[in-house]
Amino acid sequence: MSLTRYLELRSLVDVLYDVQDVRMRTANRLRIMPKETSSLKVSPLKELEKQLTDEIDLILQNEPIYNEFLGKIRGVGPRISGSIIAQTMIRFEKISSEEYNRLKRHHESHAEYDTQSDVASQDKRDTQLISASQGKNDTQHLLAFSREQYELAQKTAQGGYLIPTRRGIEAFDTVSKYWAWWGLHVVDGHAPKRKRGENINWNTTMRTLSWKIGKQFVMQGRGYRQVIDKEKDRLTEQRLPLGKCPHYEECKARLKKRKEPACKGHIHAMATRKAVKLFVSHLYQKWRRIEGLPTRPPYVMEYMGHTGNISVEQILEEEE
Repeated sequence: MSLTRYLELRSLVDVLYDVQDVRMRTANRLRIMPKETSSLKVSPLKELEKQLTDEIDLILQNEPIYNEFLGKIRGVGPRISGSIIAQTMIRFEKISSEEYNRLKRHHESHAEYDTQSDVASQDKRDTQLISASQGKNDTQHLLAFSREQYELAQKTAQGGYLIPTRRGIEAFDTVSKYWAWWGLHVVDGHAPKRKRGENINWNTTMRTLSWKIGKQFVMQGRGYRQVIDKEKDRLTEQRLPLGKCPHYEECKARLKKRKEPACKGHIHAMATRKAVKLFVSHLYQKWRRIEGLPTRPPYVMEYMGHTGNISVEQILEEEE
């Protein structure tokens, strides 16, 4: 799939979630309106959502990872799949307005030439011109952006530009790195959280998607739901009744209004998180295989002796 097509997919998913948000907020407001307005409906917004979903599904039919894995998992439909694929495949690189203008002059000057020798000659002149102000390495980096990337650049509010580039699953050589990009890694034994004044190192969209996926697994009751149930049973035996949890005192010290920590809620969240991490691990393995790339087990399995006995094939069998 081309860079342009991936960007179209990403835009469609963004618009779909925007429409969904407006539809839900509008429906909530209509519920408290006077009876005289009871005839007002959000059906047009629902229809628009359906049309956008159909467009996304049409694009995804050309994606092997959707046909061979994502599309077969209950609860992970075109909306979530489209967002996963588009976010993984596309990244944006910031450049200054000065760099953008140099890139613009470079590509506009190439439009005047027809032969390869003319283009090569102009490339050499562009390189010499930009090198004088940027340095050799910066020059090579800037001229690496294709005309398609230049034409798809987006101007930012600060005056710079975002250049779209292809990334793909190849950029994550271990599943642990892919987990971290989803925000599913662990920091000091806990899930990472935002802290004022600190930059985060995960993708906020993927972090939100992981929550949505976990919610879908709980509702669908198939393969990954069984993982959740088994993990909840294990954690319940390990951490209940109150006081058995190793983090009990730590949680209690942070309470403001509640008298006791919500241990059952924590257990549910932990079990759901495990199922989502397993799903991302399966996605990673399947996607890398489709692309003909090598796969490595997670760090905890490769170096710490942890074991995992639920394969992609087992999950897909249970989902059928």
